[in-house]
Amino acid sequence: MDERSSIRTLDADMARLADGDRDACARVFAALWPVMVAFAEKTLGASADADDVAQKAMAKLFAQASDFDRDRPALAWALSITGWECRTVLRQRQRRREDVLTQDVHDGVASRDRDPEEHAVLRGLSEAVRTSLGELSVLDQETLRAAFFEEMGVGAEGSTFRKRKERALDRLRATWRRLYGD
Repeated sequence: MDERSSIRTLDADMARLADGDRDACARVFAALWPVMVAFAEKTLGASADADDVAQKAMAKLFAQASDFDRDRPALAWALSITGWECRTVLRQRQRRREDVLTQDVHDGVASRDRDPEEHAVLRGLSEAVRTSLGELSVLDQETLRAAFFEEMGVGAEGSTFRKRKERALDRLRATWRRLYGD
C-alpha cells in the first residue's frame, strides 16, 4: 500500500469513526499510534513523556472524534493534537527548569523496534513535512517555529503574530496539497 492510499484510508476510517462506527476505532488506532509516538519522541526525546503524550493525544482524538472535519486530513489533525500535548510537556519542563531536549531535525524519525516498512512510511512522512516546510519563505518558517515553541523572535507580537501564523499555516496547507494532494 502506498503512502497516498494509506492516507486516504486513514481519512475514510476517521470519517467513519466520527459518524459513530466503532469498528473503525482499531484501524484508526493502528494507523495513528506509531506516527503519534514517533512525533512525540522526536519532539520530546525517547522518554516516558513521549509515550504519555501519545497516549493523551490518542485519548483526546477519540474523545473528540465526532468533531473531525472531513475536509481536512486526519493525519494533520492527529499530529496537531499530539503537538499541543508536546508543547504542554515542554512548558511544564520549562517551569520546572528542566533542560529542554533539542534534537537535530535531520536525524530522521525516532525508531523503537519498528519494522522496516513502518519505519519507511514514517521517514517518508517526515521527509514530506520537511519538503513542504522548505518551500515556505524564511519568515513563514520562523513564524511556524516560533508558534510551535512559543518563541516571540520574529519581530511581531499579539494579533500581528497570530495573523502571520494563520497565513503561514494557510501557505503550508496549500503547499502540502500542491505537492501531495488532499
